[in-house]
Formats: sequence, structure tokens, C-alpha cells
Amino acid sequence: MSYLPFLVGFGLGFEDPVSFEPFAVPGLFLPVVGRLGWTKISRCECMSSPLSNQLRLADTSMLQEILREAEAYLGAQLTSAIAADQRAYTFSGTVGAVSILLVGASYTLATLAVPNSLLSLTSLLAAGALFVAAWMAVMSASSIDFEFSGNQPGHWGDDIERGIEMRDALAEQCDHYESMITANTAAMAK
Repeated sequence: MSYLPFLVGFGLGFEDPVSFEPFAVPGLFLPVVGRLGWTKISRCECMSSPLSNQLRLADTSMLQEILREAEAYLGAQLTSAIAADQRAYTFSGTVGAVSILLVGASYTLATLAVPNSLLSLTSLLAAGALFVAAWMAVMSASSIDFEFSGNQPGHWGDDIERGIEMRDALAEQCDHYESMITANTAAMAK
């Protein structure tokens, strides 16, 4: 447990104690301002968000189920993004091939014994438009920042050093997955 100072009233308009969480140092004992004694705050509250605080109320088995569902959701997002990229590349390949055929047709029409300039120019413009469409499809499938499920083992070091309970660590991981899902949704919408 770490101890955080609390500012209590003193005419500053605070009815409830206000914690100075940015200054919290696990294992540091700090007196309570304006009170006699010490105030205990768990270590995990130094690194918390509203969602992880809410999830800490769940038991470990529920948090594991939430993590499983979040990992499945992240996997589905990845599958969906890869499928969209595959469709874009397939479209660009098909349109690129048709564009090349139209360039060949345009050349053939322009070099006939009796050239058909209007049809040749039309097929050349259509080929150019299809080439632009193919290029746009390739650009839409270009790499984006994407979050993957899981975690690097080294990222658990701080939790272990701080003595975070498994339930609290799972709640923080659920919160982390929530931010990853949100980031993936925003990246796929572009």
C-alpha cells in the first residue's frame, strides 16, 4: 500500500478529500494534510482509469471472460481489416488488368488502316480513370497503425514490482484492450 496526502477543506471549497495522485509513490508514507494520522490508498489506484476502476469490482472469472471477449473482438477487427485489404488488392488487380487491355485497345484503334481517333481517345481516358481507381484501391489498403491482442511479457514488470493483485491487473488489461479496440475502429474508419 502507498500513502497519499489528502487536502481537506481549509476554506478551499473542497467538501470531500482530494487526492494528489500524480505525486503518489508506492511505498512512501505521507501524512494526511489537515488530519491526524495516515491515509492508505492501494497501489493500483495510482495508475487507474474510470473503466479499470469500474472493472475492479468484477471477480477474476468475469474479468477473464471480458478479456477473452475483448481478444475475440480484436481478432475479428484484424480479420475484417485484412479482408478489406484483400478486397482492395483484388479490385486493383482486376481494374489494373482491364486498364492495360484498354490501353492496348486504344493503341490498336489508333494504328488501324482507318484509325478511329474518337474511340481510341475514349478507351485511353477510360484506361486512365481505371488506373486512378486501381491506385486509390492500393492506397486504401496501405498499412495503418493497428493494435493486436495480447501483451508483451515485459509490460507486466511494473505490475509485479508494485504488487498488483491479479484482479486489478486483469481490470487494467481490459481497459487497455478497450483503448485498443477504439483505436482500431478509428484507424479502420479512415
